[in-house]
Amino acid sequence: MLAGKWKPDQTAQATVRAGNHDCSIYEGLDLFLRTTMVEHAIAGYKFGFRCASDGSQYIQILRWNGPIGSWTELGGNTGAALHSGDVLKATAVGVTLTAYINGTALLSVKDSTYSDGSPGLGFYNESGDAVRNSGFGFSSFYASEIVESNSVNSTK
Repeated sequence: MLAGKWKPDQTAQATVRAGNHDCSIYEGLDLFLRTTMVEHAIAGYKFGFRCASDGSQYIQILRWNGPIGSWTELGGNTGAALHSGDVLKATAVGVTLTAYINGTALLSVKDSTYSDGSPGLGFYNESGDAVRNSGFGFSSFYASEIVESNSVNSTK
């Protein structure tokens, strides 16, 4: 999670580095908005993208409810296969949470639980193999506050 106090309307965007082409390994890339994390607890919104190209890939928006392991799925869809250079984006504007791949909105849900917290990013590798960890992730990350629904004002 990024430091500082953030306005409620936020966006996070990241460029994929080497999406999973070995679908026997579970690799996920995550963007977070309005999120607060402390030891043993996380509250906020997670936009999860599964890196695969065999039809098992998906986009999912979760609400973390506090204690680690307590979450609610707000919505999910089959997503596009991810490849290096693809751009993932998440926005939170009012109560609307939207996930994008390469500029196309693929999933949108409404939830009013959280109105503060920070943007951030993460990834998950089921195999835990350090060699595989070096083969996927993000090559760039950007987050900002949204001042108006179609304009971005400041970057932290």
